[in-house]
Amino acid sequence: MFSAENSGLFRSLVATMEFRRPNLVAGEANAYMSRRIAYPPINKEDPDRCKWRTSNIAQANAQREKLQDLRECKMAGTNANDKDIAGALMTKGDFTKVTFKNGIMTKVVAQDSNFEGADFTNAVADRVEFKNSNFKGAIFKNALLTSSDFEGVNVENADFTDAFLDIQSVKILCSNPTMKGKNPVTGADTYLSAGCDIADAGSYTSR
Repeated sequence: MFSAENSGLFRSLVATMEFRRPNLVAGEANAYMSRRIAYPPINKEDPDRCKWRTSNIAQANAQREKLQDLRECKMAGTNANDKDIAGALMTKGDFTKVTFKNGIMTKVVAQDSNFEGADFTNAVADRVEFKNSNFKGAIFKNALLTSSDFEGVNVENADFTDAFLDIQSVKILCSNPTMKGKNPVTGADTYLSAGCDIADAGSYTSR
């Protein structure tokens, strides 16, 4: 689905997305990411609510016939590889060591969640609300992460090798005090994997 072999195509995609995204200055990024939406109450009586589902949707707008509500779900260690969960609500969930390889997570709302040790290799996770979530030891190799909100996250020991990051995300991540350590699985240096040692402008692709 999304691999190093077709990275040229996704570089073009990133460039297109960055062209359409409004220029934001400090303080405006939060307003851009925030959506004043009143979500429905969590239906904790639904026995099938905390399960991975996938469906063909209009990815550009993350439109789905039925809301995928994974808020407060405890799904540690589960497999979400190749799943299309675009637009899902994942706030305050436990997704420790979940594998999201090749998955589609466009416009997911996942703030205040635990993704420690999760694997997002080759995932499409653009325009995601990750604010204040835990990504300690997570892997984002070759993942598309443009326009996602990483404010206040814990990324100690995370691996961003070959991830697609816009310049605003790079600035936020590289100024994060947890941007340190080495990934326990890949051995990648967290700070270097996100290209924090390289000054760049515009759309950015880390090594």
